[in-house]
Amino acid sequence: MSTSPTDARPTRPGLTDADTYLVRLAHRSMREDTRALALALRRLPNGSTRGARRLRTWFVRFEAVMAHHQTEEDEIFWPALAEVAPAFAASVAALEVEHDELDRSVSACGHALEAVAGTGRAAEREAAVAAAERLVRVVADHLDHEDRTYVPAYQAAIDPETHGRLSAAAVASVPPALMAFIGPWFLDHATGEDRARLVASVPAPKALVVQGPLTVRYRRLARDVRAARSA
Repeated sequence: MSTSPTDARPTRPGLTDADTYLVRLAHRSMREDTRALALALRRLPNGSTRGARRLRTWFVRFEAVMAHHQTEEDEIFWPALAEVAPAFAASVAALEVEHDELDRSVSACGHALEAVAGTGRAAEREAAVAAAERLVRVVADHLDHEDRTYVPAYQAAIDPETHGRLSAAAVASVPPALMAFIGPWFLDHATGEDRARLVASVPAPKALVVQGPLTVRYRRLARDVRAARSA
């Protein structure tokens, strides 16, 4: 039976950008939110502990998203890819070192946020801005490295069936409380086709919950970061 160009699938192994849209969306979301955090901190007025506390509360969830994203790569996606892509396997050690550096930068940013949330003083705010700006650089450098190595290697070497299995394992590994943040977070950053893919990927009743009450809760939690992102 013949197929039209729109029905054709890539020759196995091989994935399209549409297959791996979630990793691209996650990378874009992390870049955008780290930059927005730095801006939101710069905009805090002296003595404002309330705004700093809101940012710290949001950052706890964002930090958990980043940590889980790294765990999925370390334990699910990278080992599977390294088995079938020797060239990528040689680059895993360098990527893991970057994960360690990212962990340190995230931790430093969290501690700086705690300090400014406690005092609101200019000195602590400036230290938090510096920590957030360092996190922006570390995240950007690491994700640029992944986009040059991991993502194209994964698309070239992994077949659709394996990708489906790995993706299902990654979704199953997300704690329910974190999923309640990740769903609206992805939707908040998604546009066009990616947003449609996200909504279509879950049962309709669940999609309504994500787009309804969970999004309301998420926007309340992320309002300062979202405002900075729109500035």
